[in-house]
Amino acid sequence: MSTQELSQDFRRRLDEQFDAVRRMPPPLPPDERHRHVVSDVAEGGYLRFEGHTYLAREVSRYAGLDGSTGRESWEWFELKLFRLEDSETIYMEWEEDDELEIYLATDKLAFRDLEDDEGEPIDETDLDRIVAGSRVIVCDGTAFDYRNDYPARFYRGGKKGRPQDAYFYDFATPGGERLTVEEWTTGGRESYEIYLSRELSPRAVEVLSTGGK
Repeated sequence: MSTQELSQDFRRRLDEQFDAVRRMPPPLPPDERHRHVVSDVAEGGYLRFEGHTYLAREVSRYAGLDGSTGRESWEWFELKLFRLEDSETIYMEWEEDDELEIYLATDKLAFRDLEDDEGEPIDETDLDRIVAGSRVIVCDGTAFDYRNDYPARFYRGGKKGRPQDAYFYDFATPGGERLTVEEWTTGGRESYEIYLSRELSPRAVEVLSTGGK
């Protein structure tokens, strides 16, 4: 990237920071903030956790499909969060089962970062073999055990329009760190995204504004 491009990128990020700060409404009173949870937050809401403040730029919906019927059988949500302090974008997912669970994406990986349990490199053609066999993927020396795989639909922005088809392979450590391989199908072509994520306690999230108005 050239010096001019870097300068333009810096100005753009600075403008985005100022805009996010300017649009932030008066925060909820302190005694009300923990009455709300992340599932109350819509696009335009503001959150604070781990010393940073975030604007929810987009709230999207995933629907897991029943393997037998193909019907949507459960759902979880993704928040695209803009960090006001440095204009970084991170992704948070939440799901309610018996209780609210929150995960933060920490790293985006590629297949070159992964190995099987014998130390051999893997790619997308090895996924079904691993699920049926060792059920382990290794990343940077850490073993992630197979948990589940399933088809899903992605509704960007939570809208009910035409969804995007995906297939997920979930792996995790005993300590709760997750590794997810996402297989996306667009126009009959497949692409892959791989993420590490960690759990975040719902109590750690302070809702400053629920947004959506």
